[in-house]
Amino acid sequence: MRTRWNPATGRLEDKLAASAARLTLDPYGAAFFRFSAAKPSSRRPLVPAALPSLSLRTLPVTEPSAPHGEFVRAELTPDAAHAGSGSRAWQTAAVLTRAKVDTYLFTQFHYSQPLDLGNADCLAIETWVPDGQTTPNQILVIIHQEGGGDFLAETGRSLAAPGWDRTFVALNRFKLAGWSQGADGVLDTRRVGDIRVGWGGYLGGEGEKVQFSVASPQVGVVLQNDK
Repeated sequence: MRTRWNPATGRLEDKLAASAARLTLDPYGAAFFRFSAAKPSSRRPLVPAALPSLSLRTLPVTEPSAPHGEFVRAELTPDAAHAGSGSRAWQTAAVLTRAKVDTYLFTQFHYSQPLDLGNADCLAIETWVPDGQTTPNQILVIIHQEGGGDFLAETGRSLAAPGWDRTFVALNRFKLAGWSQGADGVLDTRRVGDIRVGWGGYLGGEGEKVQFSVASPQVGVVLQNDK
């Protein structure tokens, strides 16, 4: 049995040709299909192979600040419970003071001497989210280039997913932020002035609390195996 449903009209069609494969949609159109059975795709066998290793090192520890939006009451405190050996952690908590306005909050690590990450491949960001939080936005990372612009990358790490997570963000994924200006729009990883970890563009409710903790950022270098 094959059924096609048009969500725009609610029309169902169940007399579909067995070999039908072409589909034409109007702009912003959609179609849903249901089949009585499905043929799973074949899986390729796993072939043993050497995988690259990742060497991590913690960046210089610096006291962060918490830049935030106009309608955000922010608090930044050390988080000893999530600190590790040789690494510190901080908790940022926001209370939104107005509903349905653009809000943001970041933990900003500023380096008085710009970092040279020219040989690095990625940043490793450790975060903790409390239980019960329903904020749908994801955590973002911004790199500010000394003497240049801001470069933004998504992490896919949800502020509604409780517990610990370590996210690896490749440095070649950072793109010039829409609000920023840059000579050529390309991040110079040899001149990293700040790293910001947080969220933005959230239209939440008045009185809503958004909280997360983050450890000192780490940098990763891929070690290629010779074997």
